Amino acid sequence: MKIIYNDVSHIGLVRDTNEDCHAVIPSHGLIIVADGMGGHEAGELASETTVRAIQENLVCSQPINPNLLVHAIQKANHAVLNLQESLRIKGKIGATVVVGLFHENSLYYASIGDSRIYLFRDNQFKQLTHDDSLLNELIDQGLLDQNNVHNFQQKNVITRAVGIENDIEIQIDHRNVFAGDTFLFCTDGLSDYVDEESIVDILSEEEDLSTKRDSLLEASLNNGGKDNITFVLAYVATCDSHPKESIVSRCIKWISRTIVKKE
Repeated sequence: MKIIYNDVSHIGLVRDTNEDCHAVIPSHGLIIVADGMGGHEAGELASETTVRAIQENLVCSQPINPNLLVHAIQKANHAVLNLQESLRIKGKIGATVVVGLFHENSLYYASIGDSRIYLFRDNQFKQLTHDDSLLNELIDQGLLDQNNVHNFQQKNVITRAVGIENDIEIQIDHRNVFAGDTFLFCTDGLSDYVDEESIVDILSEEEDLSTKRDSLLEASLNNGGKDNITFVLAYVATCDSHPKESIVSRCIKWISRTIVKKE
């Protein structure tokens, strides 16, 4: 399994500081993306502390073990709580985070908050993580209809994050990985400003990964860029760096060519 990575972190057009933090460790197949909360320097410290703690706990594990994802995030949670206490920061600070580990033809991932992981496969785009947000809780409880989501005024209120309380609930799952897959890890600076249809259009283009990265960043900035923007693209390539198309993808292309010939 060969993974090609491309990443970016941009301050955006409005914020004075970048409260996002991320890490890509190709040698370990590790991706971490965090979005700090607490305002200015406090948010920066929270996201940096979160990423550093997770990275140290996972990279120091030999061999690296997917079962340690939850443990690493719990360690980060205690690190942020200790940071707040030691610096006597008033108010709560914390971070949302997604962590992905490519291991033995699978992606193991964990998340807390509203940062996201998406999978783009065979022209299908799917969100793998579930936002820990007030919006999603109301939808899940049947108290908010999907048709009223756009009018909901508290979209950015999250219900879980690193550093908010001692005991945290962490989502964890895994997916089989196939050549040609593209995974997108991002903060809400991307997902809130670029709709899924536009992301699919960009990822579907016959361009290299760096061009797709630049196009996604440009789209977010063009749509306001009111938040920090951080994301990582991870493309699953074959050994010769060319995509190995799935059977479904090949069938779709064959049908398309057949229809064109008949016309």
